[in-house]
Amino acid sequence: MTLTHDSIAAAPAQTQEADAPADAPPAASARAATTGAVVQRPDIADDLLNRATTARQYRRRLAADFTETKLAAMQQLDLANARVLHRIVDVHGWPGTHLVGVPGAEAAWQIALHADGDTALQHTALQAIHTAVGQGTARPDQWARLYDRCRVNSGLPQVYGTQYWYRPGVGVQRHPVTEPEHLQTRRAGVQLPPANDRDATPYKEGQTG
Repeated sequence: MTLTHDSIAAAPAQTQEADAPADAPPAASARAATTGAVVQRPDIADDLLNRATTARQYRRRLAADFTETKLAAMQQLDLANARVLHRIVDVHGWPGTHLVGVPGAEAAWQIALHADGDTALQHTALQAIHTAVGQGTARPDQWARLYDRCRVNSGLPQVYGTQYWYRPGVGVQRHPVTEPEHLQTRRAGVQLPPANDRDATPYKEGQTG
């Protein structure tokens, strides 16, 4: 199902934290999300899942047969998904597990993570996920991965070492990480598994990637 703008506006938004420090790790709620919880908006969940699945399949085809035309189409698809997610967040706050279930919340996060052409949406989602983690409807590792993505897109070193890039002649490498000697401690604090130390490139002033 593809949602219209009107169909999104039906439930009250999550309470947002005023001036929540979205650059600091969120405090996880003791309330864990469960797959058996009642989903308030299955229509939104289905739409998010369909969009994330379509994008993921297209991304795999692009990796197998890359062309600039297909890349442009992928970017347009990500932007379209980002616009829909932005409207959902404006109305409901972050579409967490309470609203769209565990799979739907994961799909929403995937859409935000790949919305590199809409950094405003990424920062809005980052703030909303920060709030949702405290309410038990999103995971700390989701916030951390999007936080790293926002920093990389801003030309800054990442903090949790979750973002990689492909360098011709070199292969896949982790984007530069600030203070890599403390990386494992930071990752543990947001429920990320230990990182492979040899991939953590120290950040140097003036380094762009």
